[in-house]
Amino acid sequence: MVVGLGVLLAGAPVVAGPGDPFGGDDTGCVPSTTQGLRCARSVGTLLVKLRRSVLNCHFTQVGLALQTGHSSPGFDNSEENCEVGNPSNSAKATFDDKIASLAADGCSATLIANANAARDLVLADQNAAGSLDNLNGAFFCDSTSGVLIADNTGTDQDEAGWIPSTAGHYKCGIAIAKSWNKLDNALVKCHQKLAAYGFKGAPFDEEACETGSKGALTKYSLAVTKYIDAGFCAPCQASFAPSLGTDTAADADANLEDLYICPGP
Repeated sequence: MVVGLGVLLAGAPVVAGPGDPFGGDDTGCVPSTTQGLRCARSVGTLLVKLRRSVLNCHFTQVGLALQTGHSSPGFDNSEENCEVGNPSNSAKATFDDKIASLAADGCSATLIANANAARDLVLADQNAAGSLDNLNGAFFCDSTSGVLIADNTGTDQDEAGWIPSTAGHYKCGIAIAKSWNKLDNALVKCHQKLAAYGFKGAPFDEEACETGSKGALTKYSLAVTKYIDAGFCAPCQASFAPSLGTDTAADADANLEDLYICPGP
């Protein structure tokens, strides 16, 4: 019995506690203070909301372009105002206001700097890998229409992507984007739970949360496969959508250290 117990204990998973690295494929460390846990959680949630807001700005722009059959400086300017131009309620202004409050509440200066760097990448133009303008070119990748979503004569030429040539391709692009946003939100929640459980010294199966039968990535895959199998999607959309999910999950793990800084604050 003693030997058997020793084997069981030796095989038990090591639980990361406050200040410890998460381990496995998750970068970053478990926060060591209640404030550190709260601040990291808040920033993660705000970044998801920022990405969702920018997606909605893009949805409006491509919807108008689809209705008229052409891009327009007016559409482009409205989209830019939605993202960054309006000083009171643009996606950037809303994010900045919340981040300023977190900074005033004493959240780590490093965390605040990382949050602002992540914001800048989200809002960067189509030439920056990881920006929402760049990703727009994947959601609306089919060039059959021959007309870009962003008008080259407008003040905003940031967004990649083509006006969908069919209603089905438009529907598919929107569906993939919304499914991606749900995946993004779910992955952040998995990591928030990982940190919260670690702070209490308790185990949490983060991999099951991400990739299990009811995990975030599985739900994403089922959602996009439904549209692909229904024949709504252009070949390029059907090709990139599955890998987008796995790439997003891998990036979330790799970038976790930007929120959950080591050593855990």
